[in-house]
Amino acid sequence: MFDSKIFGERVRKLRNDEKISQTALGNNLGIGKSAVSMIESGQRSASIEVATQIANYFDVPLDYLLGRGPFACWDKVMKHHDYICKQIVKEEPFWNDFPVPLDKLSERQFMAVVGATLDNIEYKEKDGQEHFTLTFFPLYV
Repeated sequence: MFDSKIFGERVRKLRNDEKISQTALGNNLGIGKSAVSMIESGQRSASIEVATQIANYFDVPLDYLLGRGPFACWDKVMKHHDYICKQIVKEEPFWNDFPVPLDKLSERQFMAVVGATLDNIEYKEKDGQEHFTLTFFPLYV
């Protein structure tokens, strides 16, 4: 199900990270500043076309904006970034041959790795401890 709050928060974060105004983003997407504002506040849903344009503009997976699959708990993933990187390399050692270590990638580059490698990341808290279960796409060679 589409969660306009998650979508809006992530659009706002990306826009602020890029230091662009709502007007500038709207101009690039062909929508008005007020539409961007309403999307960011969760008051308005984005059409699939606009959502795709936003993902392409910021070069992020659409699933990240939607909070789906391995991006559902992205804030927790980034909080435990080094641990997640180690788990990915442990399961898929070919990432050791990547020109840049996973833990040195930018957040958006890391999103691309996660999107290409993981089907899902499940997050649970139990007894005050945080636990992640990573589900990898099957590798067919």
